[in-house]
Amino acid sequence: MSEPANATRPAYGKGRDALLMAAIEVVAARGLRGLTIRSVAEQAGVSHGLIRFHFGSRDGLVEATLIRSVELAIDTTSLEPGTGAIDDMAADLGDWAESETELTAFQYECLLEARRQPHLLPYAREMYDNFIEAAQRELDRAGLGDDPDLARAVFAALDGLVLQQTVFGGCERTKRSVAAVHEMVHAVRDARAAKPAGKPARKPRKR
Repeated sequence: MSEPANATRPAYGKGRDALLMAAIEVVAARGLRGLTIRSVAEQAGVSHGLIRFHFGSRDGLVEATLIRSVELAIDTTSLEPGTGAIDDMAADLGDWAESETELTAFQYECLLEARRQPHLLPYAREMYDNFIEAAQRELDRAGLGDDPDLARAVFAALDGLVLQQTVFGGCERTKRSVAAVHEMVHAVRDARAAKPAGKPARKPRKR
């Protein structure tokens, strides 16, 4: 099949990534149900055959795009800055969410669609597991140890802020709320540090 009339073929070796970014743009604009081989090919300016060559099917494209979206999010935001400083964690979240609305819209669209299409649930779950693991690693660096429940709670708060900003806007509001999340994490760490060590068991009295 010939390429679209207005096609601009991606540079050699860049075709796969161009298709992933095109899929994100299509879903952000039309929802996951608007994602077809044809719509992505038109967005990327390539032939349908290139999509089938790289991904095999529409489901393969969705899976690969979800994985790529997580890599982009972790790489481009400071969810895991690697410094071990609580105040560095997700410090740029408001600015990032403002500049990456297509990426965040894509991810939330996929989450909602996974409720209707159970075969997408493993991909959606893996997406969140990767985010929570990144949060866990950073909290561990900050001295909070291996605490999956805390990591899940912290990421849930940050994720909720991104969702609200994606829908309603409000970058500055997000920044203030991220600062509040930092305060809560500091409070948890301080409370744990202040907790006295367990008292040694009392020896039974001799009779």
